[in-house]
Amino acid sequence: MKPTFLISIVTLSTLLSISSISTPPAQARPIERVVGSAIVNWSRGEIQVTGTGAVRPGMMPQGTRRLMAQRAATVDAYRLLAEAVQGVQVFAETTVQNYTTTNDLIRIQVQAAVRGARPVGSTRYLSDGTVEVDVKMPLFGRASVAEAINFGSAVKAQFAYPFFNPERYLAYQGYNIALKKPAQLAQDTGTYTGLVIDASGLAAEPAMGPFILGAGKRLHPDASIGIDPELIVKQGPLHYVEALDEALADEERVGTRPLVIQAKAAVGSPVHSNILLSESNALQILNANKQAQFLEALKVVLVL
Repeated sequence: MKPTFLISIVTLSTLLSISSISTPPAQARPIERVVGSAIVNWSRGEIQVTGTGAVRPGMMPQGTRRLMAQRAATVDAYRLLAEAVQGVQVFAETTVQNYTTTNDLIRIQVQAAVRGARPVGSTRYLSDGTVEVDVKMPLFGRASVAEAINFGSAVKAQFAYPFFNPERYLAYQGYNIALKKPAQLAQDTGTYTGLVIDASGLAAEPAMGPFILGAGKRLHPDASIGIDPELIVKQGPLHYVEALDEALADEERVGTRPLVIQAKAAVGSPVHSNILLSESNALQILNANKQAQFLEALKVVLVL
């Protein structure tokens, strides 16, 4: 007969093993921002609105009222989407509205893209007779905001503007940009598969076209490393996540051995969407990219 304490230990060990297997992993929280009546999910790269519709009770059958309310909800959703898309942040200083008010072709393309959006999920019929319909539109890819505003060309057009060195301006203003200790240079010389930049705690805001800055220049995207307009429209210049462990697990974007860099500050006006790095970290990225070309492949993840 086995001793009682041995049986207890074995039982406890078994229970712990079962518990560790059955416990689901924590769900990653997406980077979301409210724009008008919409929610922009920057982690998934999409903008979603909910339209509502209702028809007053009358002589018409209930089924007909439902269909009319559903149609009204769909029309409302497209109206809200058209309004919300205008407020999507493109660069630190511009939104989609800046492009549609100055370029008639882009305005027409954006309108067409909104009309091409499709309802998603199930139509919800509430107890008071109201109907809700969700409509979603991608930020990047086919029939997306990026495609409508010719985002690839817009990014390349930014290279024509003189480079603004944020370090000199911030130092002049007396702003302490040494918010985080720069990461130490890696000791190995292996090839990296991507780039992870940790900008958490710096109050950085997402945008379609953030710029990574450092060593007195734009690092990414930048004309010196080349840029494929079709690729940047298809998937965006980088991927936003909420936590560093989530970034490291994103092997589809940055591979199995990404270079991890600590950001120095979030800059830009009026939205702080550009990320400033220390000079040593910026040079480290440029040196690593000579071997791996992860910047050209847009293998970059940004932790906010």
